[in-house]
Amino acid sequence: MVTSVYFALKEYYYDGGVVNMKYVSLRWKMSLDGNWRFKIDPHNKGLSERWYIPANFKNWWKIEVPYCWQAQFPTLRNYHGWAWYQKDFMIPEELRGK
Repeated sequence: MVTSVYFALKEYYYDGGVVNMKYVSLRWKMSLDGNWRFKIDPHNKGLSERWYIPANFKNWWKIEVPYCWQAQFPTLRNYHGWAWYQKDFMIPEELRGK
């Protein structure tokens, strides 16, 4: 799985007494395949309980992406509901702050 991250930057330039602005787009691609944290949310409470906070990443399962959870966890073969995925990744230094 490859995801694209797009950045739209404002670039100002001086043109005959007028300051103009144009948008410059940067495109950056990276693979997000690999190990992720994973947790099912059968009661849809992850957002209200703030599961997205790093301190709440305890007791999450490890899952390999891009494979589906049913293939990796036999106990979830019949699960149809909410689930959370989490992965840390680094943005290249030259793109930070843009």
